[in-house]
Amino acid sequence: MRSVRSAFSPVSRTKRSQRSDADTRGRADARGSRRAARRQPLGGLIGVIGHGAAPVDNVLMGRHRLSPLLDPGSVALYGATDREGALGRVLLRGLRAGGFRGRIGAINPRHARVLDEPCVPTALDLDFTPDLALAAVPDAALPDVVEDCARRGTRFVVIASDGPDLSTEAGRGAQAALLRRARDLGVRLVGPHCTVLARPVTGFQASGAPGRARPGRVALVSQSGAVAASVLDWAEPVGVGFSSVLTLGRALDLDVGELLEWYLFDPRTDSVVLYLEGVRDARRFMSGLRQLARVKPVVVLKAGRQGRFGGADLGTDGPPPRGVPADASRAGAPTGNDRVYDAAIARAGAVRAETTMQLLAATRLLALRQRPAGPRVAIVANGAGPGLIAADAVARDGLELAELAPPTVAALTAVTRGHGPVGNPVDLHADADGARIRGVLGAVLADPGVDAAVMLFVPQSLTGSDEAADAVIGAAAACPKPVAAVIAGGASALAGQARLDRAGIPHFLTPENAVDALTLLHGFAVNQRKLRQVPTATGSDFAPDLVAAAALYRAVSAAGRTLLDEVESKALLAHFGIATPPSRVAAGPDALTAGVSVQPMVRTRHPREVYLGMTTDPTFGAVIAFGAGGVAFEQIDDVAIGLPPLNTLLARSLVQRTRVVRLLRACGDLPGIDFPQLEQMLVRFSAMVCECPWLASVDINPLVVDGSRVTALDARIVVRPATDPGAARWRGAYGHLAIHPYPRELEETVTLRNGVTVLLRPIRPEDADLQRAFVARLSPQTLYRRFMMPVKELSPSMIERFTQIDYDRELAIVALHAEDGGTPGGAGSRMVGVARFMPTWDDGVAEFAITVGDWMQHSGIGRALMRRLLDAARARGYRTVEGVVLAENVTMLRFCERLGFTIRPDPDDPAERIARIELG
Repeated sequence: MRSVRSAFSPVSRTKRSQRSDADTRGRADARGSRRAARRQPLGGLIGVIGHGAAPVDNVLMGRHRLSPLLDPGSVALYGATDREGALGRVLLRGLRAGGFRGRIGAINPRHARVLDEPCVPTALDLDFTPDLALAAVPDAALPDVVEDCARRGTRFVVIASDGPDLSTEAGRGAQAALLRRARDLGVRLVGPHCTVLARPVTGFQASGAPGRARPGRVALVSQSGAVAASVLDWAEPVGVGFSSVLTLGRALDLDVGELLEWYLFDPRTDSVVLYLEGVRDARRFMSGLRQLARVKPVVVLKAGRQGRFGGADLGTDGPPPRGVPADASRAGAPTGNDRVYDAAIARAGAVRAETTMQLLAATRLLALRQRPAGPRVAIVANGAGPGLIAADAVARDGLELAELAPPTVAALTAVTRGHGPVGNPVDLHADADGARIRGVLGAVLADPGVDAAVMLFVPQSLTGSDEAADAVIGAAAACPKPVAAVIAGGASALAGQARLDRAGIPHFLTPENAVDALTLLHGFAVNQRKLRQVPTATGSDFAPDLVAAAALYRAVSAAGRTLLDEVESKALLAHFGIATPPSRVAAGPDALTAGVSVQPMVRTRHPREVYLGMTTDPTFGAVIAFGAGGVAFEQIDDVAIGLPPLNTLLARSLVQRTRVVRLLRACGDLPGIDFPQLEQMLVRFSAMVCECPWLASVDINPLVVDGSRVTALDARIVVRPATDPGAARWRGAYGHLAIHPYPRELEETVTLRNGVTVLLRPIRPEDADLQRAFVARLSPQTLYRRFMMPVKELSPSMIERFTQIDYDRELAIVALHAEDGGTPGGAGSRMVGVARFMPTWDDGVAEFAITVGDWMQHSGIGRALMRRLLDAARARGYRTVEGVVLAENVTMLRFCERLGFTIRPDPDDPAERIARIELG
């Protein structure tokens, strides 16, 4: 699909999307193909826009910039050969055997025909432009493949071979040169050693693995070819299918974070399973994962807990920051990089599988399109023992045994007459036949207090597994709630398991596997609450003294020190509203030290000691730790990790994830602590971490809490040397954070030339209703020009995508006006305009869109929005902002010219103009 257009563009997006793929892919002009491939549509980012009763996701979807890679319509195979055992032969036979409906171009200068098909020397000899190139060639030939693809207009090269030998200096140099050349030519690389790339629905299967992927709705992305091969081998006989499969290999260029974006757009993908060994760019990974998990469940199996494997650096715990002593921070010891991964995955709204079995179990449930509404699980079993095992698993995993409603108990008592009282787990007893199984399971699923069910059948009666499976299928068909089934046994269970596979009912080896799968899906729902939190760097309830904090750091750096003394540490905490005891330095005559710190004894009733710290993770940057303090910090491992910035809800979650929280609550005559004050302290501590990128580590131990106050008794703070670049891991003022906070500094109240006062600020998730109401007030003409088709309202997924954004890579600035004369942005305010930009394929280039309410035209609001949008794009490292405007849209073209844009023809379409501005 074409790129974002101005809000005033009148051309129908439907008409634009009807161009054939062959026309797009057949353009010989490499520059034009590159532009067509990289554009992203701001007007139709994801999902469905409501249009009558019919979804129009295919119209809005078009071809994403990564579609030629992950959903190719044609392919070139470099290194095609008929030599037995050669990778080129395996790939060519696999493409043909899979029934790929697109065109296949075999390329090998040494052959005229391969496997009875024509073979050409270069891609220029093909009569089509391949979407994708597969490279099964020697390492020395890879640069030639990249050059050839660039000339032909093919923008993606998948390196299926092993690539250069990185154990040698020559190999490392060759790989670096290959990447530089590919980037210069605008060619993207996947691999080396990409062993599986499949789009089963089209028959595209480029794989050296024996298993073949069935079509389905689950995407599999893996950093290990071996793991992907084992999952495919398991999935085929049990009937689990995939929307796409990709192994990243060495991930020389395209990596996880960027690729995850495509699955957000893919209408054939309902959920994603990700096998992960390490993260190279944590901010991009978090950005891609957060966007995807907002609308589709993502399950991550993260390996590499023990650090290094085979000499490969998997991004685990590394040395302390340069200039910081090895023992400078106790916070680094208990956090462990793997716990940071736990925190990052949860904060992104995904869930983490602990074992391969859990990953496979989750894949089974994700293959369905059902989601548990809550944690309440009912267990039905034809034996007490299996039911109790499942109940133990429910308790272990933090789910709840559902309390059956009285009408349900009455119905079950009637079905299981003569078998004793009914509870949860529901015991069907050994003589249960198909009718009893179906009746009981159906009654349980109909209970409003049940969110999901586990059905356990063991071979101990005359009832066969096929009869039991039919009963489960019948009961599940009558209710949309998830059912995780276990038909235990060996040969006797095969018939029933096969029936469940054909019916799409997920079944598992053990009760624990079934409960684990439900737990992961429930965890997805729980983590969504964290995902939707968009805290600011600095809370609204206090104003930290940033000037004094910066001055303190400059003074310490000028003295050549990295460790703050006790007075300096407490002064820094005080600048951020963190209470400390008053301290004074008593200097003695002729003393060899600077003096002695003196402070009053802090006396409090019912005190508890906790720990609060910050450290710099080698992958995710600044992280915050909270847990048991005092001497317990050294003796027990009770620390929870969170990624800043924090707000009250995230701070509360951090505290609740520790064991020490039980000692902080009221118990008997012992009153509980002031939890709101503790949460406020954590938010202020987070503000310090966010606003001070020069912090290397902080240890507050003990932090004393009781029923009325929170006081930092002791603090050890290490800062970075002024010359240390480690603080700016990513771009921008918050380059030390993996998650960019809400940019409150962009909020501004302005008075327009018509006298109307509006608040300009970045969009927030809670603006969903404002966005929906804004669109509803737009005229049909404005809506038509904005979305390129008749639109009545935005779907929930579109609203979610427009309002929940990654402030690091994109931005939307809204204008709010209080039509009743109140404060703009306050109660009763309405959205009257919005301008946004998003990144394109080209580094440093963003694309813009702007919409102004019909009732606010010619007020100057468009100019105010665009000027602030361009300033924000510049601050985020973009060099260029551009957009496509119809040639007939003279008003928009003049608007752009007045802002400093240059206008030139679009090489892809003579009816369009490209408005472009260099930000300098």
